[in-house]
Amino acid sequence: ADAGARAGGGSTGLDVQTAGVVQGLRAQISAKTAEVAQLSADLGPNHPQRQAAEAELSALRRRLAVETGTSANAVRVASGTASSKESQMRALLNQQRGKMLSLAGDRAELDVLQRDVDSARAAYDTVTQRLGTMRLQSEAPSTNVVQLDVAQPPMFPSSPNVPMRLALGLVLGGMLAAGTALALELWRPRVRTSSGAATAMGVPVLGSVSFSQSRVASLLGGRQTS
Repeated sequence: ADAGARAGGGSTGLDVQTAGVVQGLRAQISAKTAEVAQLSADLGPNHPQRQAAEAELSALRRRLAVETGTSANAVRVASGTASSKESQMRALLNQQRGKMLSLAGDRAELDVLQRDVDSARAAYDTVTQRLGTMRLQSEAPSTNVVQLDVAQPPMFPSSPNVPMRLALGLVLGGMLAAGTALALELWRPRVRTSSGAATAMGVPVLGSVSFSQSRVASLLGGRQTS
């Protein structure tokens, strides 16, 4: 942009006007102009010295015009070079931008491929593990043991056996009760008949009273009391 601005000024641009050769020629032209003015005041137009000074002034002005054009052309060339360099830089920038966009697309595709690779690796590891297990199972010695049925947990505990204990308790309780009753009967027998009374007392039975027709018999359930 700076080179374009300098080239836009043409021969009146700052770079052209501040060139060393142009400034030197301007100084010489100013001095020669002053000299020609002095000679014009003192000498006539056909005087050789005045004509020589005017010729030198014209030559300096032509040289100034040439140098100004050269400097302006140099500025234009520099501006063109800068524009060309700018175009190249823009082309390189666009190329790099396209490359970055392409890399971004490749990166996204790479991420998808990486996920596919991870999934395939996980599946491969699973298959390899199962293959190792099957290989170990195939190398293990075979036996004639066959599973017939699957054991089921029992509904009731195996110990203690409550029904058996109850039955055993009933049997033992009955036996103990019968033994106790028998022992009490042997230790202290009860009188239930006349013969039993004679045996227990060691004397004969003289008589007996029947309550079969009385009120007491109905209360005693028809039993005879001696």
